[in-house]
Order: sequence, then structure tokens, then C-alpha cells
Amino acid sequence: YGRPLIEFARLAKDLVAGLGTNKFYRNPALADPNEQAVVLPNVDTLYGNAIIDLSEHDVVLTIPEVEDKERYFVFAFYDPFGSNFANVGRNSNAPPGTYLVRRACDANVEWGYLQAGSGDQYQGYINMPTTQGTLLYRVLVKNNTTDLDAVRSILQSTNLATVGRPSSPGGPASPITNATFTGLGNDTGLATLTLTARLTDANPPFNMSDPAKTVTTLRQAGLYNGTYHQPSDVNVTAAFNSAIAEAQAYETGPGLTQLNNNWGYLQPAGLFGDLLTARTIIAIKGYLELVEDEAIYPVYEGQLSLQAGEAYMYSFATKPPLQEYGFWSLTLYNEAGYLVDNVIDKYTVGDRSNITYSNGELVYGEGNESSEKPFEILVQSEMPPSNWTSNWLPAPAGGGNIQLTRKRCNSSSHCFCLIMYLKCVYTAIRRLSWMDHGNTQWSPKLTQSLTLLEFRWHFKYNIYGNFNTHHNNISHTDEKCLLLMAPLCRFISNIQLNSEGTK
Repeated sequence: YGRPLIEFARLAKDLVAGLGTNKFYRNPALADPNEQAVVLPNVDTLYGNAIIDLSEHDVVLTIPEVEDKERYFVFAFYDPFGSNFANVGRNSNAPPGTYLVRRACDANVEWGYLQAGSGDQYQGYINMPTTQGTLLYRVLVKNNTTDLDAVRSILQSTNLATVGRPSSPGGPASPITNATFTGLGNDTGLATLTLTARLTDANPPFNMSDPAKTVTTLRQAGLYNGTYHQPSDVNVTAAFNSAIAEAQAYETGPGLTQLNNNWGYLQPAGLFGDLLTARTIIAIKGYLELVEDEAIYPVYEGQLSLQAGEAYMYSFATKPPLQEYGFWSLTLYNEAGYLVDNVIDKYTVGDRSNITYSNGELVYGEGNESSEKPFEILVQSEMPPSNWTSNWLPAPAGGGNIQLTRKRCNSSSHCFCLIMYLKCVYTAIRRLSWMDHGNTQWSPKLTQSLTLLEFRWHFKYNIYGNFNTHHNNISHTDEKCLLLMAPLCRFISNIQLNSEGTK
């Protein structure tokens, strides 16, 4: 029940200490390896976040006019356990103006987003099911040079302000302070129970079949009056390990929905109801996921590997179809879910990266808007030939296992999120984020894109030309061979891995 609060504490501790609650932290630059406020940060949007606390006040959110109608943005609201109970942004056609953030119990309304009626002083209402939570907003950056100033201006025009409320029929609640996150110790099990005891009174269960029973169970377990009272016959370490094992089993068992070509995704996402195992594993893997109406996060289930000196080629049969404010990218992460440092400070490639076809033409260049030709993205640690530089994503040296996920978003109702992780020596993770906001169905192109192309270079001998290198990275001399082999790789991409881990 309480394990997601460890992630909430990790996010909230520094924000509360530095800014307090109900105040925005605005990230002025795209994420880099020092960005650790959230796991799997994308390099496509600027972030802003705030810890919301309605224990003493309501809060007014001001959303500015986003003049570029093709720019994606979303203000996502979460309870401390990571439940995404409301979203306001491009998908909801949210108009600019002010929005009142209040407790649903004080207004005697259902939790979630409520659009205001005509003549109302607010554009809408965010009715929180809990007293505290997180507001995380993202605004798309179309390039990391001239467009950054435009996005910074949007972020600077966004504001939070506390306002009084006439009464609090929902009852009093303890505010979040620095003391909320102190004295937790190094035992994650005990820290989980301590945080649960401190935060549950202000943030009771919701969206569950029997919330009252859950409250009773928590009290019987020793969580009451803001303190954990450990029963004498309870082994917290054993109980914690058992709970985590159950959540991990859910990830590969009943929670996994199968798709084509070894892809699948966890359900539910964002809102979990009684499925606490799902809430736990998703908090550990990617705290603050969006609900399924906004996003789906398929993962590749196969076991792949990248050894030192090898390279990977990710082949697209055609451009991912993009409509209004759609985008896609391929990004590199480490095992903990943070960006990987590299000598050229390049963490992502995608539709805004000047990627090219094999003949050197820009994939997203003028005149190529309707082009349906294949193209490739190269992942390796060494500098490739100059004609591969735009399509190159630097990888750290080393090798290891690969776990794949990718991402696609849809403006009308769904964002299909497919994030790819690559574990190398430091275990690097690669994420293919693909945000498309137009088609609510799994299109043939999307299904085709889920076919993984994995090609390992084992050219030790002179079979297609004179190779003057003894490693498997793509070099100037084996570049022509790669171009010849790419169609064959696409042809065999559905063949199962053999015992050596190759296609």
C-alpha cells in the first residue's frame, strides 16, 4: 500500500525544503544527467513541478495562452501515491485562464477535473481526492536553441497562488513540512510504514471498492495518529520483501497485456483501484505515469544484449505518423532511469534532430513531408562516419542486457508510450518516445513499428570488403555493408533469438 510514498518523498523532500509547498519549480533547461526529480525524464519537454498542499488553503493555477496550437503541453495532477486523477492541457482543450484547485470533500463534488460553466470566475476546477499531491507539467520544445526561450516564457507565465476558502467541511489536515520526510532511516520497509502513517490521515484511500475497510486495515497494522506502532509479532523486513516480490510477479504475470511481436504493457496505469501491486510496481518503474486516456507504456519482453564494441541499428519502415503537436524521440538512460553522460552532451535523436535517409536527404526536410521511405538510427559508443552523425545516439562503452519500451501519444484520447531501456556496463537504458496525437486506434504503421530490429555486427572476416578494424562498431569501411544488410535485417526481424542471443 505505502511503497509509492518512498518515490513521493524522494521527489518532494528537496522541493519542500527549497521552495515550500504550492510553488512552482521551473526547469529552465532540457533534462541532462543531473536531472533526477523524476525517472525517465524526456529531452523533449521542459518540466515544472510543485507539491500541492490544501491543508490550509485552496490554490489557483494560472495557465497562459499557448499560441502555437501544435505545441503539446499537459498539467498532470497526482495524489502522493502516484494516482493521476486529473489532467489539463492540449488533450483536454483547456483554455487559458485560472483554475481552482480544491479538495473534493470541501466542495462536496466528485474528484477529478470539472469544466466551469459560463459566467464562472474560473475556467475549471481541479477537485483533489486528497489534501496533498504533485502537479507535474510538461511543455514541448521543438528545438533546443531558438525555441527554448518561447517555452521558458510559457513556463514563467504559469503561476500558483494560495487563496482562502470559506470553510473546510472535509475537516482539518496536517500540512507537509520538512519534518514529514525526516527521521526515515535506511530501512525502506520501516520508512514506507512511517510515511504511510504520517500521510494517510490527510490523504485517505479513494477510487477503491471499500476505502473504509482499507482505513481499518491500516489501523490494525499499527498506522494511526501519524505514527507507525510496530506490532511485536511483525517482521517488517520479511513483509516488505514479500510485498515487493508480489509486485514484481504482477509485472510479468497478470498485469501484463500482450501485444504483437513480444510487446506488452502493464494495466492499469495512472489509476489503480484495488490493484495495489500495480500501483507499487509502476511507482518503482516510472513514478507519476499518466492514465490510459493519456498514455500507454508498452515494453519489449524479449531478452537482448549489447556487448562491448557492438552497435545496434533501429530501423523504421517509414516515418512514425505525426499529426497535431506529435513528436517522437529515442533517448538514452542509465539503470536508475536517468540520462547517461557522454562527451557531446547528446541524449536523444528524433523528428527534430535533422535525421537523414541513407541518401543524405532530411527525413523531416522541406519537400519530404509525405515521404514514406525507411531510415535507421544508430546506437554505438564510438564516433561514426560523418554521414551517420545526425542519426547517431551515443552509447556508453560496455555491454549488458536490453529491455525495450517505446512511446506514442494521441491528441484525441490516447498516448501510446513505448519506452526502451538498454542496460550496459553501467546499465544504460534507451527510450524510444513517440508522441502522436491524431489516431485513437492501433494503426498498421504502429503495429509494424512494434517489430523490433536487432542486428549484431560479427564481421571478423573479409566477406564484403576490406575491413581495417577488429571491432564490431560501424566504421567507414563496413558502412556499405550495413546499407546492404539493413533490408535483410527487416526481413528477418520476426525470427526468434537463438541460444547465442542473435537473430
